[in-house]
Amino acid sequence: MINNNLLATTSWRNYLLPRNKRVKNFLKQRGADVLWQVCQNIHEAYRDKRSEVVILIHPNLSHAILIPQKDYIEVLDVGLKYFTKQENYEKCIKINAIKIDIKEKRELGKPIYDKIKRDIL
Repeated sequence: MINNNLLATTSWRNYLLPRNKRVKNFLKQRGADVLWQVCQNIHEAYRDKRSEVVILIHPNLSHAILIPQKDYIEVLDVGLKYFTKQENYEKCIKINAIKIDIKEKRELGKPIYDKIKRDIL
């Protein structure tokens, strides 16, 4: 994560939703790494009580993406949809755990995977 005062920012929708061929190709080649890093940064930002996440997802882009706190769950859903399509269910479980952590306003120090483990077993 970076300070958004140092770089121009744009909505996360411009680079994480496959709206045009360039973004589709980018997500096809680097989607797994980028979306997983975004999901992890959202979780860290939530736990640090940050109001937004700013991430430079590619060094050749002129803008960093900005994800406001109100969009955290929506972005996690984008990641969940991507990893489900890729059949990477391990990442899906982890993203669901992050969503539960945020939705239930879990505090630091409490295990985030306990509820999912109970539901699965």
